Amino acid sequence: FFDGLANVKWGWAVNNISIPNTKENAIEVYYPGDNYVDYVGIDGFNFGNPWRTYDQIFSSPLNKLSIYNKPIYIFSMSSAHGDNKANWINDAFSKIYSNPKIKGWVWFNQNKEQNWLIDSDQESLKAFKSSIK
Repeated sequence: FFDGLANVKWGWAVNNISIPNTKENAIEVYYPGDNYVDYVGIDGFNFGNPWRTYDQIFSSPLNKLSIYNKPIYIFSMSSAHGDNKANWINDAFSKIYSNPKIKGWVWFNQNKEQNWLIDSDQESLKAFKSSIK
């Protein structure tokens, strides 16, 4: 369908954890190949119960994705509302910006099963604004 179109890029996104966590369901089993993928990426969320840090969510899968030598994107991320959400945001962006392999990110900004909104509280909004400057 997109053969011969230079302005179309393909991103391959995985979840930060495999469910079920079996060798048959590992990230590397599903990689379609370099000829089909321009960007690799990951989705990950801090659901808040238990509270998980950026590193706990992203470190292992980011290491796995780095073997493909493709630009890495965090295609979807967020943290549930909580007392430490502003700190989570500051830490996440500090880690993202210090990793030259990560080329971009998308914040999941919905009030759905959790309050993922960047402005779920004023401290979180302040942290987000200062992190993206």
